[in-house]
Amino acid sequence: MNRRMKFLTGETYHLFNRGNRKAEIFHDREDYLHFLRQLRDYLQEFPMTLIAYCLMPNYFHLLAQQDGDGAISGIVQTTVAGLIGGVVL
Repeated sequence: MNRRMKFLTGETYHLFNRGNRKAEIFHDREDYLHFLRQLRDYLQEFPMTLIAYCLMPNYFHLLAQQDGDGAISGIVQTTVAGLIGGVVL
């Protein structure tokens, strides 16, 4: 059975990820900057509003509103998975 979550336009979602076994995913300043640059670029491609974010050495949180169909799924698949290697919703 397919249990994919359906993200609804106009709704706000908390997206987060933590390193495997709490391992660091950001090792230095450049890692944080790389993540933020990539996130900025992808936000221009997907109809989504980033409300807030928090980056810590071993995890991050994004609070985002989906402004168009497929935005959250698209950004999770391309940005988050591509930058970190996986996501927990």
